[in-house]
Amino acid sequence: MPPKHLSEAARAVWKELAPEYHRRGLLSNPRYLAMFEGGCSNLAKAREMDRIVAKNGHTVMVGGKPVLDDQGKLHLVGGIERKRPEASLAIEYWREARAFLSEFGSSPVGSLKVPEDPIPDDEEKAKQTNRLFGE
Repeated sequence: MPPKHLSEAARAVWKELAPEYHRRGLLSNPRYLAMFEGGCSNLAKAREMDRIVAKNGHTVMVGGKPVLDDQGKLHLVGGIERKRPEASLAIEYWREARAFLSEFGSSPVGSLKVPEDPIPDDEEKAKQTNRLFGE
């Protein structure tokens, strides 16, 4: 089961990715769980920033004077167009998400670095499955 302190979006990413990484034995080592948790969080944030940019565009007008046009729509006159902060955040979150995915063998090169490390016995596998998925 994903940690409760993760955002709803990060928990959804956890549920999406954990079965594959668990099957490959990557979540059997407690040291990797924190890394996996951070990766899920960054991937969720990257996706959210992408949604905001897709909805609102890559830039935002700052400064200027608000003016109503003939149809009553508000416009900024004399402002400066700047990169939307969410666009910069998306770049950073995707950079971190890619690093996480690569470390966990989810890129063509990363998959060569991460050996299959199956959980050794059925009892240990059952414990890990219960802890990760609440089964």
